Amino acid sequence: MQTKAFALATALALATSAAFAQYGYDDNIYGRTLRGTWTVGGAAFVDTDTAMGREFQLSLTFGNYIDNGFMVGGYASLLDNEWFNTTTGGATCKWHFWDFGPEQAFSMYLGGDLGLGYLKTGVDSNTALVIGARFGIDFFLTFNVSLGISADVHFATDDIYPGSKNGLTNSDITFRYGVSYYW
Repeated sequence: MQTKAFALATALALATSAAFAQYGYDDNIYGRTLRGTWTVGGAAFVDTDTAMGREFQLSLTFGNYIDNGFMVGGYASLLDNEWFNTTTGGATCKWHFWDFGPEQAFSMYLGGDLGLGYLKTGVDSNTALVIGARFGIDFFLTFNVSLGISADVHFATDDIYPGSKNGLTNSDITFRYGVSYYW
């Protein structure tokens, strides 16, 4: 399922890039992502039919645009199922490389995470350093509210994510839908 979602996100990103390529890029137009803007966002996911039972994922971000189009902040993420739970958190950044301001609804971005992850099972626990990357598109419903989709990949120094072979792995690829608020 995640492979199909990743392929869909990549196809959507390429189609959107091609559709907006004719407009060019002007780094003087940022609109909603101007320096000093604050943002808070979140994404949630529930899957009732996984190999490890019901699964719940929640991701939250909070940050400030320290330069036009460039946000730094923090993130926290929770993954919970019937066998274990994983909590990650740390620093995050987001660079809107394609934002035409209030005149256009779409804004594409690249992002990154650096933090710690903690896995707790019924008998064991692991702590790991986590590094991640993201490609996403925000669709602004209003000047202050956006819906977003992103393809995320995270790597950890230990097995803290659900896997297919032995139950755990050190990498995670997700396709997320979320909402963000800007002020």
